[in-house]
Amino acid sequence: MKTKIFCTNNRQYYTVEKGTTLRQLYEQMSWRLDYPMLGAKVNAQTVNHDYEFYSPRDVTFFDITSESGFRMYGRSLRFMLCAAVHDLFRGCKVSFEFSRSHCGFARLSDWPDSIPDEAIARIKGRMKELVRMDLPFVRNVIHASELAKMMRQRGSIDKAELYETSGMLYEDYFEMDDYIDSYCASTVSTTGLVSFFDVVAHEDGLLLVLPRRTSPTELIPVHQQPKMMRELKERINFLNRLGIRNVGTLNQLSTSSMAGNVIRVSEAILENRIADIAREIASRPAVKVVLIAGPSSSGKTSTSKRLSIQLAAHLRQPIPISLDNWFVNREDTPLDEKGEYDYESLYALDLKQLNQDLADLLAGKEIQLPTYNFGTGSREYRGKTLRLQPENMLVIEGIHGLNPELTAMIPDESKFRIYASALTSISLDSHNYISSHDNRLLRRITRDYHFRGASAQDTIRRWPSVRKGEERWIFPFQEDADAILNTAMIYEIAAIKPHIIEILRDVPHDCPEADEAQRLLHLLDYFRPIKDDEIPSQSLLREFIGGSVFEL
Repeated sequence: MKTKIFCTNNRQYYTVEKGTTLRQLYEQMSWRLDYPMLGAKVNAQTVNHDYEFYSPRDVTFFDITSESGFRMYGRSLRFMLCAAVHDLFRGCKVSFEFSRSHCGFARLSDWPDSIPDEAIARIKGRMKELVRMDLPFVRNVIHASELAKMMRQRGSIDKAELYETSGMLYEDYFEMDDYIDSYCASTVSTTGLVSFFDVVAHEDGLLLVLPRRTSPTELIPVHQQPKMMRELKERINFLNRLGIRNVGTLNQLSTSSMAGNVIRVSEAILENRIADIAREIASRPAVKVVLIAGPSSSGKTSTSKRLSIQLAAHLRQPIPISLDNWFVNREDTPLDEKGEYDYESLYALDLKQLNQDLADLLAGKEIQLPTYNFGTGSREYRGKTLRLQPENMLVIEGIHGLNPELTAMIPDESKFRIYASALTSISLDSHNYISSHDNRLLRRITRDYHFRGASAQDTIRRWPSVRKGEERWIFPFQEDADAILNTAMIYEIAAIKPHIIEILRDVPHDCPEADEAQRLLHLLDYFRPIKDDEIPSQSLLREFIGGSVFEL
């Protein structure tokens, strides 16, 4: 009995025996990826070498240079690090809290303050031993209630609560040697496939350092980011004290009478931080320009509105404006390597005109305010003027706010720089953190569909280019900020879920974006939805789901 498989990489059909594995199919082909094959997308489902074919399928093989391969590589290494700690230090708990420069930051319960170099060396050595043994990762499917019992018996209470509350019927878990663990997607097939990595001490924890996705023979360089780390850890420590660090606990609260309290506490955390920043700005009389920067869908627009209110409470008279109005005309927009308009580029803005306008405003002159017409792709002047009074200050939001070239003519003492981003601090469980990139992508898909007429497929297709622009134009300047604002809220993914499910389901199954849509839907499966009846109209989340009190 045979079946036919279509390989999208080389546009060829292959006839194979039913039961042929992904690895066996790849070995039959003369075509090869640039780096070792880790898995494939089979009808938009990410699978590893052990997947078996029993009916016609489309197959797209990938290595570590693809987003799916990179995630699979990192997920497998997290499994191996947890297994190594289990083997060496029985009873020691590993908690992966977030990604730092695409590397996983984890803390170990045996060493809450700092992990000894000897322990780091032993963990890394054990992981290298697991690589040499080339052990299989065995995938098992089990009823979610049974997996919850298994995890509770093993002391993984956060995982047990996740499977008890998600409402999912069946779930996967993986075995390697005598260690079992659960992850939100597939690992590679054997430990020998993830041989290049490092484990280094980092502050009060460790970093699992991965290869560069674009050049896998090099490790990702680890840069010190003390401001970013402090903001992330302060939020995580605060959530730990509240007792709502993981999605299982959030699900319990969201389906009880406590759901409203979760929303109100989350909103209060953000409002208090904005108030603190406003207080600091008000204490600097020389500041005339506040710059709010950050990656896509970080909530810059709502932040500028809410910060303006807080500044007004300090008797400053802020004037919010958007950098978007200084876009060059569409035909003058720089092109990326694909020949498409690169709206993430700094030079998509008319820097000369922007700096001249800002310098004139600070000199007390009146300027003509531009408006960018996104429909026609041109900058227009519609008779709006602006002159700053002594008590005024500008609150300018845009992705390039921290780039020194943006406001080169403005003295540093006149500027206050804010970096805003959704630095997700709630995790699925202790071994599965939620990427800030995913948090922002969910926001953007929802907003683009409801307010910009873009489908989920359109937004997902554009997202890699957006991410690439962020890596080049935004992230290098994070640590130059005077203040970092984490706009992620505890409850937000659960609240976005009712608004986005059908949008993601509308992505056609035969398009390249289907795999990403399915991955996001699977992530959302773990969350119990929160209705937005209790979400305040001034909430930053309203920028994405609608109903904001602000004119956005």
